[in-house]
Amino acid sequence: MPSYNWPNPEGRAELCVHPAEVSLFDPEIAAADPIGDLLELVSGAVERESSPERQRAESRLADHKLVEQVRFEMLQERPQRIVRVDGQQDAVITWDGFAYHQLFDDLWLYALPVVKAFLKKNQMGRVLERYAPERPFTMRSEDMVVLANSHDERTELALDIISQAVEDFRKKAIAPGKRQWKPSMKGASLRTYFIGTCALVYPRAYEKWSKTRKGKLELVASQHDINFESIGGIISRDLADPAAMAGIRVDLKRLIDVATPTTKAILGLLAQDMSQVQIAAELGLTVKSVNSRLAHFRARVRNPVRPESGRRPIGSNRKATA
Repeated sequence: MPSYNWPNPEGRAELCVHPAEVSLFDPEIAAADPIGDLLELVSGAVERESSPERQRAESRLADHKLVEQVRFEMLQERPQRIVRVDGQQDAVITWDGFAYHQLFDDLWLYALPVVKAFLKKNQMGRVLERYAPERPFTMRSEDMVVLANSHDERTELALDIISQAVEDFRKKAIAPGKRQWKPSMKGASLRTYFIGTCALVYPRAYEKWSKTRKGKLELVASQHDINFESIGGIISRDLADPAAMAGIRVDLKRLIDVATPTTKAILGLLAQDMSQVQIAAELGLTVKSVNSRLAHFRARVRNPVRPESGRRPIGSNRKATA
């Protein structure tokens, strides 16, 4: 067997320095570290390859594998169990599989803050226009104010939107078909595709939420004997009655008549000596939301506008321009 101290060891002809002369403790000679050099070379190559395009491709590949597993599980026989609903009716609950829950748990966690942010800034309509420009949609101004100011209302509507989107997404994007999601789709990651589904179900969920909210408002009004049609006349009639108050009374009635239903309910409850905290709890709003509505209404009262005079504030000496 050849010795490594032999002048010409077999297989080591290219070795520049005789092994016996190399000392790991000699400060004048750099110690060889082939493993470290290899790791540095490999890590450098990995860093160069970890581009945004590569990361997106890897993410789509992982999504594709998960979706394929969900599709596989949908074809298998899944366990079922019967549960009692409200102590009366039996319901069959089907286990959808691990991959299904992993997929939709991720979509839920991603979509909820995104949809709530869109609702707060009134951008869901713009997202809908992007995915379905042929479907015009308009949100009521009263609902815009509610969603901009009420975290609870945004959460309630967002949960309804995502719940409906999950059902549509499972039937159309996950189940095999011409509309199923594919990693090759241009510009549509799995999450982006799901947000598009949320936008498509948004009008339906919004109408249901708006009607439910209006029903709650009418229920509160009926419980406290508040008539939205006559509340303006009642509040303005209760003002002091000198002649100087006559004009204010007319303007106040008109402003209340054109106020939003929520503002009318707040004014009606205030007229019944309820505190703003009590009103907020009764209407399902925050105290801050109640205060902001009252502040907006007070500003309108302080600076009322006559529609027949070119929107000129009452008491202004400036002439209306044609």
